[in-house]
Amino acid sequence: MNTLLDRISTLHISAYKITTALLHTELANAGNIGIFCQDDEEYEYFLGLQKEIALVNQNPLQKYFPLKKSIVLPSPITRRSIYYTHLYIRKPDPSIYGRNLGDIDFYVSQKDYDEIKSRVELGLLRNTDMYLQTGVGELIQIQDIENRVLAYISTRDITEKIRFRYE
Repeated sequence: MNTLLDRISTLHISAYKITTALLHTELANAGNIGIFCQDDEEYEYFLGLQKEIALVNQNPLQKYFPLKKSIVLPSPITRRSIYYTHLYIRKPDPSIYGRNLGDIDFYVSQKDYDEIKSRVELGLLRNTDMYLQTGVGELIQIQDIENRVLAYISTRDITEKIRFRYE
């Protein structure tokens, strides 16, 4: 379990630091945390842990599973409590994207999303891109290249849609 909690902590700290450094504000956390497995052994290990700590059902459309008990970590910026409520364990992926360790989802108001999106599209924000997720919508992707962590920014509605598969 310590391996999973260490990975979550790494993602948490990195995602908060890159989003805050880029946008000069602490964003609202959506509660979603995605773990990207680097090989089949790690995938099987994390899936086993997920079965212990999450409400795993047989819904083939479920992507993020609700945690039985939220994982609470202090914000590395303000020290307030951050609650993670949903967990996604991703199969190994040999692509450049799959080499990341995982991702954290944040949300903002539609107005703030539109403003940040405009800055991304104008090339004003480093290590950012627009990411179209099928069936969900467009998200702002921020990458911490050094730590191999992704942060996604969208609206609250989209962060809830992300919890299901749209393939």
